[in-house]
Amino acid sequence: MTTHQTLDPIEYLSLHVTMRSPRDMVRIWEDGDLAWDGPAVPYQRGPAWTRDQQIQLIASSLSGIPIPAIITNRRNWKTPGPVYVVIDGQQRLRTFAAWFKGNLPVPATWWKDGMYEQAFSTVDGPYVTYADLTVLGQRYFNNHASLAVAEGSLPTVQAEAEVYLRVNGYGTVQTDADLDRAARVARGE
Repeated sequence: MTTHQTLDPIEYLSLHVTMRSPRDMVRIWEDGDLAWDGPAVPYQRGPAWTRDQQIQLIASSLSGIPIPAIITNRRNWKTPGPVYVVIDGQQRLRTFAAWFKGNLPVPATWWKDGMYEQAFSTVDGPYVTYADLTVLGQRYFNNHASLAVAEGSLPTVQAEAEVYLRVNGYGTVQTDADLDRAARVARGE
């Protein structure tokens, strides 16, 4: 039997939530001030999303569907390494990093005329990368994609791992039957 008892009352974490652009978050990572894997974040898993999941995140960003908050921690304690770590949201940030680096092509049909310079053929039709977008297309994406970022000031890696477990460890995975039923409804069947 699992116990839900604690030694002390649950402490309110007071996470500060702001809206950030995915591009800004990737830049912080590129500058070395944000980590989402490796020794700095030992409780995190590695890359897990499929290409289809990544493409759907870009579609959600373009269509204005709210994306769950990225949870970060500002490490105020004295330690070498990044200033911020990602407690939850690594897969989303990896996806945006791949998109901005030009490593994640998406359907060209998602973009209005004049928003991309060139497309390349795939078995699924024409695709583009972020680098293929015109300045107008890049601005369009950057102005429409936003992320809620919840920033904490947790005192230890162990406290970060507790938040990670609370966010990721207690949900129920969608079954194939659940997803198939929703797909049928979406297709009007």
